[in-house]
Amino acid sequence: MKCERCGHELDNDDLFCSKCGKAVFEEYMDEDDIWEFYKSDEELKDIKKETAAAKESDPKEQRAENAAADPKEEKVGAEPPKPERTDHTETDGEGIVLGDTVTEELSQDTLGDTDAEAAERERETPPTFLQKEENPREESSYKPKKEKRQGEPEKRNPVWLISGCILIVCLLIGILWGVHAMQQMDEEKKAYYAKAEQEDKTAGAKGQDSENTQGSADKEADAKKETETGEKHNSGAEAEKEEKDKAAEKKEEKSKEEKKEEKKQEYFKPVDADSVDFSKFQKISIASTDQNSQQSSDKYDYSAASAADGDTASSWQEGEDGLGEGTGIRLDFDKAHKVRYMVLYLGNWRSEDMWKANARPASLTISVGDSQKKDVEFSNEKKAFCLSFDEPVEASYVSLYIKSGFEGDRWNDNCISEIELYE
Repeated sequence: MKCERCGHELDNDDLFCSKCGKAVFEEYMDEDDIWEFYKSDEELKDIKKETAAAKESDPKEQRAENAAADPKEEKVGAEPPKPERTDHTETDGEGIVLGDTVTEELSQDTLGDTDAEAAERERETPPTFLQKEENPREESSYKPKKEKRQGEPEKRNPVWLISGCILIVCLLIGILWGVHAMQQMDEEKKAYYAKAEQEDKTAGAKGQDSENTQGSADKEADAKKETETGEKHNSGAEAEKEEKDKAAEKKEEKSKEEKKEEKKQEYFKPVDADSVDFSKFQKISIASTDQNSQQSSDKYDYSAASAADGDTASSWQEGEDGLGEGTGIRLDFDKAHKVRYMVLYLGNWRSEDMWKANARPASLTISVGDSQKKDVEFSNEKKAFCLSFDEPVEASYVSLYIKSGFEGDRWNDNCISEIELYE
């Protein structure tokens, strides 16, 4: 292979010419490898003269260099010697470095020639290209890329090759696993259907056996019924009588329960207080009182005792938010008494305006001892409500708890002014 620039013989692996120092192929050219235009003949003559004058100062060194670089002394067919690079270079006014070939061809013989002979010799000497000054450090540190020759296989990165192999192996493993899973599912499906079919056959056989057994049992039952028919015919009258007796007993129990409920209603029967002459009955005295809520006041006593002191101007008032649902009082007797009447003064009876301003119970849960308890409703009017017990109830206490109430015009404190009990 030859250099396309200077024609120097090169190896096939060389990318840079050892003679001219430039890239062998044009695709490796960069800004430092751009070809320079040749100088004119007159400029070359001036350059040679300046070079000859410089060499005369050191003729021995110049003669050795010229003798080694003279192309006329080279043998025909022999490889031209490689020029030696020196740090001593001549530059023109533009800073262009003269090629080594120009200085090498100025031999000792040309120093004694005339200007005409020198010009003739210059015409016969092949011109060389000019190059810019190069930095030997940059040249030595530069590592050229190898040219991809035509027909040479492309080298692939082994990392990508290994990654591709791994992906292919993973894909194959996934496919094989999916096929295995499908086969396993098919086997399980076949086993399931086979098991279900076997169970159906077993169930059918059991059903046939049970039908046969049931048929024989039915026949035996029919036979027994036929034999027992005569016996039952005789005892049928007795069975009907027993059933009638049981039905009669149930009716009696229901009637008793209904009577108890009616009697319970009679225990809290509302009557007109003005129609009862309470002078014929004895008023029950209260031994102690208790409450689960009380309105606080520095001027009035709103405890449960105010509802059993015989004065309607005083009252018990609850102290909870709202209408005081769930709050109430308890009145304990000095002993057990048979309660026949209960008179209630609901609301604040201190005055007409106070009755309207405060809340009053709309319904109360009343307990007379441990035997009688009932929710009793009241109208929204200022009057004495009287509850009558046709049959006196023996008890040692009564309790009243607010279930609902009527709102007052100014306050929602529920009040009970007085409770009177008679036996």
